[in-house]
Amino acid sequence: FPSHDILNEGAVVHIEWHLLTPRSTFFIPAIKTTELAREVRKAATARGIRLTHKVCVYNGFYGVRFWRV
Repeated sequence: FPSHDILNEGAVVHIEWHLLTPRSTFFIPAIKTTELAREVRKAATARGIRLTHKVCVYNGFYGVRFWRV
């Protein structure tokens, strides 16, 4: 797979892609949600994984929830 570090406002985000099964979900807290969503979806596409996402608040944190489809 191509090496693609996902940066979330300067912090590297590590996603264990091999654990994502269809309908699984994960949340990443973020302020710059549009940039984060773009980077995560780009990395997923490079691995042949399809995701959808929604900006939301989870446990009091603003960020992006992703689902594998």
